[in-house]
Amino acid sequence: MNVSAVDEAGNVAWNNSTSYTALTPDNLPSSFVINLQSNKGTTWINWTWQNPTDSDFNHAEIYLNGIFQTNTSAEYFNATGLQPNTGYTLGTRTAGKYGNVNGKWVNASVTTGEESVYDIEKPVIQSVVMSPTSTTAGSTISIMMSVTDNIGVVAVTAGEIQLTKVNGIWQGSVTAPSTPGDYALSIKAEDASGNDVETSLTYKVLNYNTQVPEFPSIVLPVVAVLCLVAIFGRRKE
Repeated sequence: MNVSAVDEAGNVAWNNSTSYTALTPDNLPSSFVINLQSNKGTTWINWTWQNPTDSDFNHAEIYLNGIFQTNTSAEYFNATGLQPNTGYTLGTRTAGKYGNVNGKWVNASVTTGEESVYDIEKPVIQSVVMSPTSTTAGSTISIMMSVTDNIGVVAVTAGEIQLTKVNGIWQGSVTAPSTPGDYALSIKAEDASGNDVETSLTYKVLNYNTQVPEFPSIVLPVVAVLCLVAIFGRRKE
């Protein structure tokens, strides 16, 4: 490129040593990635995105929690071996064919899923109160239970009756059978993991017509007492 200078007298000076380099698109940084999304598990996160359509795009720099991971022209990054229930941030920035790096970061933060805990511990029945334990046919029998569990008790039944939790105590009532006899009431408690424990309570249904023995049943003992009094009275004479 020739450069000239002219003074007031009209003298012209030329300088042919000046040159410049035109800035072409290949020297400009590429655009950034878009539509950064993710899927996750308890120990992995898979990020996906769309690369820029610039002709000079070369790759994306990938960082995880600020630590460089890789350069890639693919539109995904899969992080594995992560900790459950932990936050991770993926950072991306693009670079062109000639190493020009875009200063704009495109980031996304995700928390991995919680680790499943396999529960095999059964609920514990701390106490059971049945009242009354001897009753008549068709009467109401009250049930009160205290049940604990490491995860949480979700259901307690007495026979076919679902008990209700009130102030930490499972409560309800059943109806005594219509036939007198000895019975066993099945009690079952279940936790949120499906573990259950069972026990049974015994109770008695009495005959409603059972009464104190009638007079004929005590006549013989009275006659015997009178005879003994008469005998001892004769001996004294």
